[in-house]
Amino acid sequence: MDTVRPTIGKLVGSSWEILKQHFWVLLGFLITYLIVSFMIGLIFGLFLGLSGMPPESSLSAVLQVTMNLISLVLSILFSIGFVKATLNAVDGVDSTFAVFKTTIDKFWYMLATSILVAVIVLVGFFFLIVPGIYLALRLQFAGFFVVDQDKSPIEAIKSSWELTKGEAGYLFLVTLTILGLTILGLICLIVGVFVTAILSYIMFAYLFRYYLSAKTGEAME
Repeated sequence: MDTVRPTIGKLVGSSWEILKQHFWVLLGFLITYLIVSFMIGLIFGLFLGLSGMPPESSLSAVLQVTMNLISLVLSILFSIGFVKATLNAVDGVDSTFAVFKTTIDKFWYMLATSILVAVIVLVGFFFLIVPGIYLALRLQFAGFFVVDQDKSPIEAIKSSWELTKGEAGYLFLVTLTILGLTILGLICLIVGVFVTAILSYIMFAYLFRYYLSAKTGEAME
């Protein structure tokens, strides 16, 4: 892969080839996450149901908040590991569950980065939506910098902003393409949703590697 920005067709095609090579491993990660998330919700739900605790009670509210916090932690940890796995896939490296062992070290940086990006984007949406979309497109690689280069939240946001300079229009088309693929995935029911979810991650991982290579002037392998 060279330093010429891929067309949408090439982006999808190249990402699809990567997906075919690493699909079952990435699918295993995704299904494991979904099962664990489901089990956590089920356990809390059964506990509340069997205890006969009224939903409006303070203890019920505390348990609900606790479950939400556990789900948030789990989603952040999964996001870190899955981003690393998709970057490995783009680099031609196979991943194992060992990629999730390093997620704890990056947890606080990723959490802070996610919160900061969300606040910035929400402020942008407050100003007639379009600025929010623009900011979301420009800052979408902040998490990749945390995972791939161990950057702090502020550094990651700055790096994503610099990396995507002049690319908002192209990234918007990529986002629309992923939206279209997601709709097709929904039409194909469960299997299609899994495929398009993983494919979208790979597409952004591919673009992240492309932008880094274009910045340094070195071709992607």
